[in-house]
Amino acid sequence: MGPPAAVGLWVEHGGSRGLPRRSGAGLPPGTAEEGTSTSWHGMLHFVSAGIGFIGLVAACFVLARRFADADRRGWAMSSRTTAVVFLAAFLALAASGGRVWANLTFTAAILLAWAWLSLISIHFYGAATRPSAA
Repeated sequence: MGPPAAVGLWVEHGGSRGLPRRSGAGLPPGTAEEGTSTSWHGMLHFVSAGIGFIGLVAACFVLARRFADADRRGWAMSSRTTAVVFLAAFLALAASGGRVWANLTFTAAILLAWAWLSLISIHFYGAATRPSAA
């Protein structure tokens, strides 16, 4: 995908995992048990995760186009479906204020995205290890 995607994934990986999502439950240390607002590091968590999630959706659409051009309709459809479902679940999570249904929907979308990523990785690994016909 290139250097911009690699930088985006690096920012997302370091930013969202290194920062607590929201203040409360004693995190970060010194915070009350019941947080009422999002802290600055919570906002950075959401921003960096958003960068990574947008990168995932973009990758799904880029690969969908590539598969469509190669007349691989199943792969193209699964890539588009993953992109749309993941984006919808992410937007629902962002708009819901942390409601349980949105968290469960987003969890299902994450599982779908990981399954898609695993299958795509297997597909391209198999293509890369096959000897070319000479």
